[in-house]
Amino acid sequence: MARSRGIPLGFLGALAGALLLWRVDTMTGLSGDVFWQWAAGRFMIQHHLRLIIRDPFSYTLPGHPWFDPEWGYQLILAGVVGGLGPAGFWLMAAGVDTLTVWTVVAGARTAGAGYTWAGLLGVVTGLGLFLFVRDRPQELSYLFFAGLLALLALARRERRALWALPVLLGVWANIHESFLLGLLVLALETLWAVVPVRVGRLVTAPLPARATAAAFGASVLASWVNPHGPDLLRYALVDSADARIGNLIAEWQSPDFHIVLLLALVVGPLLVLVFWLAAREEPIDWPLSVLAAALLSATLHGVRFFPYWIIAWSMLAARFAPWNRMDGRAPWWLAAPLAALVAVGMLSGRTVPPGTPAGQPVRAVDYLVRHPGRVFSTYRWGDYLVARRIPVFIDGRTNFYAGTGVLAVFLRVSEVETDPDPVLDRYRVQYVLWPPHAPLSVFLSRDPRWTVAYRTSTAVVFRRVKRSS
Repeated sequence: MARSRGIPLGFLGALAGALLLWRVDTMTGLSGDVFWQWAAGRFMIQHHLRLIIRDPFSYTLPGHPWFDPEWGYQLILAGVVGGLGPAGFWLMAAGVDTLTVWTVVAGARTAGAGYTWAGLLGVVTGLGLFLFVRDRPQELSYLFFAGLLALLALARRERRALWALPVLLGVWANIHESFLLGLLVLALETLWAVVPVRVGRLVTAPLPARATAAAFGASVLASWVNPHGPDLLRYALVDSADARIGNLIAEWQSPDFHIVLLLALVVGPLLVLVFWLAAREEPIDWPLSVLAAALLSATLHGVRFFPYWIIAWSMLAARFAPWNRMDGRAPWWLAAPLAALVAVGMLSGRTVPPGTPAGQPVRAVDYLVRHPGRVFSTYRWGDYLVARRIPVFIDGRTNFYAGTGVLAVFLRVSEVETDPDPVLDRYRVQYVLWPPHAPLSVFLSRDPRWTVAYRTSTAVVFRRVKRSS
């Protein structure tokens, strides 16, 4: 009786896994795509929820058709920040990732893991998301992926859970192109439901074939319920195979294993899996094993798949015996102080105010706001200019600029592989915002057509010299 009144130790694991994410999010500011994502959502709200179909942010491609598959996330982000203030950025990053950790814990429990083991898997999931906590649509994708696996685990006990899948995929398709991963998982589940695998230790606990096939078909149709219709599926497939994007965006490239945590969370879970397979004789869950292996392989090609690998591994590890019988508990008078100690330890220390830009030339952009004119700036600073309502040459919407010629011109000018002046003249650029010691800054500092208008330790603003008549 006393044991049943105790608090599961796994609760501390789920708490620690979530607080890790709040710790990193409150210590870092905003950077990258969040600025144009927020600006896009803000634009739609200001225009009565009208979808953006033509570019409103650049002066290089004004009015050019823009296929925006992440419009739903942008609206949610702008709505949350508009309603709650800058703290909304924390909720859309650490808050969403907290839900992902807890969804994995709940899914692990559904799959049969004891409270303690499920809580430890929550810690692993939190560590796996630690390097990826940012305001971006991928955060919701991690949550949807965890929810998908948890629902499939529940469907093996409650067939009705299958009918939540079309709803999940319908929402997911309006948030991020990674809904393709969800459809792939359902396609494989349908295949294994129709053709169960029973080879040695490799077994499938198949879902009902007809119900699973129906749920998969309904999920495909639900993914078409978006402003772009079935064309979204084609776009997502082409986008995922675009090598030009992979060459520019670090997350599309192989992981940097000089980051110790990244290396540990690839090698460690893999070793645990190998040990379990070698030391135990229990059946191996074939669908989850294949999924985890595929995501591990994808991670080695592109680090953006790393959180999905950790989530899939955690759901697979929920079935490990004898760990799935771990169910330690502690009396409330001990567990509550421990939880408070974990929370204080995780959240104490330096923080930055929510919504603070990180690595952005704030003072230089303040100058540009006071002195309007066309600005040529770096790829990573263009997003911040968009958020400050300054038209840009280019920003982080790589998919939008790829194939138009603008991206190629930008790269040549930024590396001074061509004379910048004809390009800057053609687009009537009045200011160049650039890091001080980069090749373009060195070139412009010697070019009589340009003069330094403003300088900080991280950025310099060059202004076009007016020619005398």
